[in-house]
Amino acid sequence: MPYDPQWSKIYQAEGAEIRKITAGDNLAGIYHIGSTNIPGIMSKPLMGILVTAKDFAKARGWNSTLGANGYILREDEADHLLFTKGPDNNQTVSLKVAQADSNYARAPLLFDRYLRSHPEVAREYEQLKIKLAKKFPNDRQKYTAGKDPFIKNVIKGAEKVKL
Repeated sequence: MPYDPQWSKIYQAEGAEIRKITAGDNLAGIYHIGSTNIPGIMSKPLMGILVTAKDFAKARGWNSTLGANGYILREDEADHLLFTKGPDNNQTVSLKVAQADSNYARAPLLFDRYLRSHPEVAREYEQLKIKLAKKFPNDRQKYTAGKDPFIKNVIKGAEKVKL
């Protein structure tokens, strides 16, 4: 769907809720990430949020509290947790939790900053997403895999410039 300026307000509300859930001295930051954070490009209405922790091991303690607030744990990896909110066919939030200074946390922040400061690259990304959505309308894994080379290339470029 076309970019919706309300996404920023939705993020603010969701971020405030997450801040309450994860309150304490371990929370390092909460960031709006993904296509809903890139003005002017089309996106699925799926809010991307990154929560960074000072101590990722302690952040694993947020699992039960997040679960009690509608977040479903989808991935539990060594460097990150991935939660979603909403039913499988209509997820509203994709929440990533990672160590504050990790590459896993740094990558989406670099990607978003680069796209926000390079609108022509954001448009290329939008066109790729449209093409992949048409090619894989019912296969989220192939859709996501199709975006990976572009995303990695942008991150590599973003690492070379100061944003």
